[in-house]
Amino acid sequence: MKDDNSPLPSETLILKTEAFSVNKTVCTNRQGRMVSTAAFRRWKDFVATLISTPVNEGRINRIKSAFDPAIHRLIYKQITYFPSNVLFTLKGELSSRAFDVSNIEKGIIDLIYEGKGGLDINDKFNTDLISLKRCSETDFAYITVEISIALLNDIKPDFDSN
Repeated sequence: MKDDNSPLPSETLILKTEAFSVNKTVCTNRQGRMVSTAAFRRWKDFVATLISTPVNEGRINRIKSAFDPAIHRLIYKQITYFPSNVLFTLKGELSSRAFDVSNIEKGIIDLIYEGKGGLDINDKFNTDLISLKRCSETDFAYITVEISIALLNDIKPDFDSN
């Protein structure tokens, strides 16, 4: 565990992938069961390889090794970058082709927190979720994820004051 004066870690992962909407993750099969779509399975496999690169693996391991569930919580910030022709219509309005920001995070969160090579930390420890969609400066879509450790006491009420 870190001493009280050292800064708590924060790491940023850069994932060169398009966003995937939670609305497109499942479908009903011929037996009437809900199953993952083939497109979602392919996307998950691809993102898992991005998460497990040596650079991202090192960043994940720094968070994992510093995190103590008895005293810490996690802050998750995701920025999903869309090419301008996807984020905006020809009239300059926001396009429906750039998914609802609230439909994008869950697949990435599950892969980072619970996927192979991930944090192996339950996402219940996320107390702050910040999600943005922005215009990419390139013609490519990508996602940045910043995970920061914060003190649990910062948000705990003082139970002893009553």
